[in-house]
This record gives sequence, structure tokens and C-alpha cells, in this order.
Amino acid sequence: MLSGNNGILQKATEAKTQTEIGQEKEIVSLAYNSALAKKVSDGDSTAITAGDLNTELTNQGAFAKGNNPITVTFDDSKRQYTINSNGMIEYSGIKSDNDDSNIQLSVTSTGTESRAMILKVSTTVTPPTLDELQVKTEQELQNMFAQACTNFWEDEEEYTWESIVEYIYEDFGATITTASQAYEYWEEYFKEDGLTGCSNVYDFIILTYGNENFKFTCTGNEDVTGTSAEFIVTNPNPKITATTTTGDYVEKIWDEYPNSKIEKFSDIQTSNYTLKKDDYDVIIPAGFAYGTSSNVGTVTTGLVITDSVDENGYSNGNEFVWILIDKTNLTIGKTNKKMAEISSGTDYKGILYNLELDPTGNTIIDPETFNANLPENTHEATSNVYGREPLALSSDSSKGITQTSMQNDYNSMIASIQQYGGFYVARYEMESNDLSKLGVTPVSSFMDEANGWYGLYSKAKLYTNPSNYNNVTSGMIWGSQYDAMLIYARSNTENINKMIANTNGNHSGSAVPTGLYEGTDSINNIYDLEGNMWEFTQEIEARGCRSLRGGYFNDEWLHTVSRNGRAPGFNYVQEDSTRVMLYINV
Repeated sequence: MLSGNNGILQKATEAKTQTEIGQEKEIVSLAYNSALAKKVSDGDSTAITAGDLNTELTNQGAFAKGNNPITVTFDDSKRQYTINSNGMIEYSGIKSDNDDSNIQLSVTSTGTESRAMILKVSTTVTPPTLDELQVKTEQELQNMFAQACTNFWEDEEEYTWESIVEYIYEDFGATITTASQAYEYWEEYFKEDGLTGCSNVYDFIILTYGNENFKFTCTGNEDVTGTSAEFIVTNPNPKITATTTTGDYVEKIWDEYPNSKIEKFSDIQTSNYTLKKDDYDVIIPAGFAYGTSSNVGTVTTGLVITDSVDENGYSNGNEFVWILIDKTNLTIGKTNKKMAEISSGTDYKGILYNLELDPTGNTIIDPETFNANLPENTHEATSNVYGREPLALSSDSSKGITQTSMQNDYNSMIASIQQYGGFYVARYEMESNDLSKLGVTPVSSFMDEANGWYGLYSKAKLYTNPSNYNNVTSGMIWGSQYDAMLIYARSNTENINKMIANTNGNHSGSAVPTGLYEGTDSINNIYDLEGNMWEFTQEIEARGCRSLRGGYFNDEWLHTVSRNGRAPGFNYVQEDSTRVMLYINV
């Protein structure tokens, strides 16, 4: 987003909240330590109780209850803090005004190999006591009884007090006014359906309390309804909430995100910006922010841009990585590995490399050995059938794709590199709604007929249509760009090893969310090259077939990152996706 007053105010509000939480935790800590010191002085080895804490919290606007954990609630802010048997204090969210019971969130994290963390969230609900229920108003009891009925008869309907009154009138001809009366009329129904150990409405509420589904929310994720939830988070300190159907809720700020995984970005640029970085000039297109922390802000290890950042400077958008090209002679980086050359007149053709057999990048696939006599739509491969681009197939014309249009697209991409010295490649595989986001399931050509190669090709182009961006063009990655991406990264020995390996990354048997395999399946901040999904390119590998790159989620056919196989444009299989490229308009 563009920075402005809204972002400044949001940051100020969040900073104020964090300061207040810190101050309240300090009050709780002082009270606990004071109570502990008194016990030590008295030779008392028993655990600190809520009563001990309440003595110390006098005039602090807070009260304690419960046991292991003890819960301390502040009257004004309604914030709650838990203290376990070891004296560890943790902020546990906001106390609901509608419910005196203790709803707590339990959050456990699984660190993946990328900046993503998988959070597993569940609730712990302590039922109200008989004393607490007996001081409730009649309206509160009615609402709690209705929720108890919903909990008891799972998956039937959402009961309200009004619906209960209506049902009892229909069944018994009686008009009720209290929750106790409702329980008495329905007691036999409850027993018939297995309820035991219950003699009154209070017992019923206590026995069925907290069994309902919660609505879980987590910053940057879609809501989940159930008894627990799992979220992929990519930004530090996400807010997690759990809300009951009656509106009771608890929230928690998860603040255990490791500093080593934090990625920070600039503000969104309002015009093309030349970033001078690592002795290179990198063009940051308007509408994008660039990485400022070292893990995403270094050209030689993968400078990242994003089309959206939140108010804290964390990316929540589509991300792309800069691939440096020596624009003076279209070689890749500072090497002599050409990316393209003139084919005729002012038209360019891609230079393709067999990095699978020769990871040094010294083996060029000679386009002249392409067997032009191979019949259309054949899948047969021979030793002298290699890729070439740009090239349109006769079947492309029905989709409005011609040799002229593909040649023009390729020439435009090369012209951009000649002027700006590089291009951008998607950091992640394409998803059905987003082109390059962390933690989303990639789209496959199998999903519907429109998502064959042609559907993926069209979707990649639509990202930068004129209504979205005027200064960059997007498209499906070309084969020569794929090779350029790999050869640029080959200066790192570890990257070379990844290019010739074929078992790294996701080979679990099905696609997983993007970007979870940093350590084993990432090259210069580009993820899932060796696993997860095969990636269609615009390159032709055999007449009627488009080239696929990388490996995929199954271990039936293991392939290296550099060169894989081929599939026809009308191929609809669940393992085929693609990767998007961006170039800056000249």
C-alpha cells in the first residue's frame, strides 16, 4: 500500500497497544515476584495462588483467578495474562464482556524451511462454576442454555432462546419464561440422547459448555471454523482470535516469530525507481516495493520485490526476484553464457542450455538440430529433438496466438533487457488467484479446460494488463529465461548442487502450499523449482509440445530443476503449473 496517514496512525495505535501490554505484564511480574518473596521469607514452599496474587494486585485494577495457569485480568483494558507453574507470564488476549468463563488460545508453531511458520491453534475453555451461574441474569442463562442445546445436539441447528420457546409451545402447549423451565420440559429428550449426571439447568450448561465450533481468524489468512485451526503465517506478530457463535471471543498476539526469518520491504514506489545496490542499478517498477533486509535485498542472492506491503513493511502480495543480465551483449550476469541472439533481421531467438547434463552451463542446445519434420502432436522424443523459441504451433491459432505475436513478445522482452539489464521471475509458482504468493496452493492445468497451457499462458499475461500496470509486462516464463535464471545463480556451489539433484523439495504425492522448502528447494530466493509442480514454459521441445521445467510432487518421475519433459498445450494434468516473468516496458 502507499504510505500515508492511515499507515502512520495504524503503526502508532499498534505501538501504543504493545507498550500497554508491556506495562501490564510488568505489573503482573512485580506482583508474582513480591508474592514469591514473601513465601520464601516465611519458609513456605507451596505454589503461588490466585489469592496470593490478588493481595499484591490491590489498587492495580486487576484480579487473579484459576490455578495453573493463573489468569490475571485488567479491569479497564480487559486484557488477560496467564502465569504457569514456573512463573512464566504470557499475554492471552481480551476477556469477553459477555462471558466470565476463561477461553484461552493455545498456539503451537512448526518452523518450515522458509519464512513461513505453520501455526496450530486450539482453544481451552473452562466452564463456569455453579456459583458463577447462580448470579447470572435470567437473560444470560437463557442465552447460555440455547448455546448448550446447540452444543449438545451437534450438527442439527443453531438454537436461540426464541426458537426454544416456540418448540416447547408446539410440543407441550406451554409458555415458558425461564431457562430452568425449558430444561425441565426437555430433560427426557436430553437423557434419551445420552445425557447423564445432570439434574438441573446449571449442570446442563456446565457439562456441555465449550463444545461448540469456534471461528478462528489469523492475520493474513482466511477464517477457519471448527474446534481447531491451522494457519500459515509469514509476518511477525500476527493476531489470532477465536470467536464463539454467541460472540464471546479471545485474542492472542503470537510473538514468537524468529528474527532471522523477518523480511522487510520499502514503501510502494509511485514511479519507476533506480535502486543502486551491490554495484548494480536495479529498476524497481512503479507499484512495487523492494526488499530492504539483507535476506531479500541483495542482488547476488536474490533481490525481491512485492506488489503489496502491510503497514509494518511486510510483504503480503505477489513477489518477484530480479535476474541480472549483462545488457551490453545479452550474456547472463558477468559470464559469457548468451541468453539470445539474432535469428533474422531484428528478430531474436532464445539460446537454450542442457544444464541437466552439464550444470556448468557450457552445453548449448543447438536449435538447428530441432527436427522440423516431426509430425504435429507427437509425444515421441528422439535424441535430436531439442527446444526452440519463439515458436507458435498450428494449434495456437485457435487461441489467437501466432508466430508473429510470439516473436513480437520475445523481441519486446529482449529489448527491455537491453535497456534495463535484467528481468523479474516469480518467486513462487502460480496460484489460481495470485501469481506469486507464499503459502498458497499452486494452480494446475487439470483444474478445468481453460487451465491447460493456454489457460496458464493467458492468466500470466493478464496480471499486468493496462488497468493494473502500465510500466511492466507479465507472461509465462520463456525457456531461455529459465536457463538464464539458473546460470545466474550457478556462481554459488550449493545452487549448482541443487540444479543437478532431483529429490529435494516436496515429493509427498500431492501439491503443498508454495515456498515451504527454503533450505532444500530454493535458489536465490526462488522456491519450489525441484519439487511441488512441473512448470510450463513458452519453449517448444517437440512439435506440438511445450517444455516443462523442474520436478513435481510425486517421486515416480524424478527430474532435475533445469530440464524436464514436454506436454501438449491441451494437456490437463494435476502436476502442471507455471511460473510468471515480468519485464519493464521500454
